[in-house]
Amino acid sequence: MKKSSILIGFGLLLLTTVFIVVGGKVAEQDKSIRSDQLEINSDLQFANEEDLEARKQFIRAQNLDKALIENPDAILIDVRTPAELDESGYIEGMIHIPLQSMEAAEMEQYKSGIQKNDKIYIYCRSGVRSEKAMEKLLEAGYTDVTSVDGGYAAYSQYRK
Repeated sequence: MKKSSILIGFGLLLLTTVFIVVGGKVAEQDKSIRSDQLEINSDLQFANEEDLEARKQFIRAQNLDKALIENPDAILIDVRTPAELDESGYIEGMIHIPLQSMEAAEMEQYKSGIQKNDKIYIYCRSGVRSEKAMEKLLEAGYTDVTSVDGGYAAYSQYRK
């Protein structure tokens, strides 16, 4: 009886060891697959970010009027809040699309008048939000989007 208990115990110990070794190798192999996938995904994201950076365009505020005259069909988008428009004014002829409304579902209401290949100039108060908006539009497939450096603050200073 004692011998059979020892053999059973030894057999269970051996089986447990085999499961641990084999299971560990499978888990290790699974981790390496996931690690490879992460490297591939991060490489793709890095390539997409490089592409996005390469497609970004900027214009100095003092050159905006000339650019709008040279491109009469260009679309001018102001991404500031309604309160900012009321407080400091806006550029005549702009379309108001607040940055927080530039999510894909909310952009649907504006798409009817804006084509993916239209020339688009975009501005905010200082240029930070317009760059974010430009990125969103480029990611959504718009091809010719330009952010106004310095935003409305620089533009209104230039116009004085």
